[in-house]
Amino acid sequence: MKFIREKCVNKRTFLITSGGRGKNVVPQIHDLPQLYAIYVYCQDVEGHQKWVSKFSKVRIICNVDRVLHPQLAVDVAQANIDWGNALLNAGKRDEAKTKFQKALDNLTKHVKFSDQAFMNQVQKN
Repeated sequence: MKFIREKCVNKRTFLITSGGRGKNVVPQIHDLPQLYAIYVYCQDVEGHQKWVSKFSKVRIICNVDRVLHPQLAVDVAQANIDWGNALLNAGKRDEAKTKFQKALDNLTKHVKFSDQAFMNQVQKN
């Protein structure tokens, strides 16, 4: 927690935690602006659903990599799109283009994507 609070202030942070640790840590750091998304990877998915549902930054609770990995890839791509949009709004077109390209590369490399509309949006930006 200290690392995220102090060392990640100007970064987008993605946290993967176990269910037991997450139950204690997530309430303490959920509202930090640098914390972009949280993933709970545990054996007892049903047992952790109740506390997880209270936190909007928790993207997924699962016990298999094939579910976690694509969600993380999509969220990293979305973070790059958000960052690219902010750069575009600031008039930094070339820097924005780099972020949009990172998003597209991330999706292409890591996700077998079925949402063609989202892919089209990324490519359009």
